[in-house]
Amino acid sequence: MRHKLKWFIDRIGKTIYRGEVPCKCKHCKKKSVKIWDGIDENGKRSVRRDFHAQYLVSCQDCLDIEYFDKPVKE
Repeated sequence: MRHKLKWFIDRIGKTIYRGEVPCKCKHCKKKSVKIWDGIDENGKRSVRRDFHAQYLVSCQDCLDIEYFDKPVKE
């Protein structure tokens, strides 16, 4: 399911989960192990929360990553 920016913004401060990254290159395969992404409500990622939410929308669209509210079963 593709989410709009509002879906990500509504989850600021919460944990969101993602499925495996479809790309199998060496770099992306290493990243595929991580199955969650949180939108940090305190800005500790050195980026504004709304920018981080927009980044996740871009990841979803460009890298074909699916995000969920609950953990993804392997």
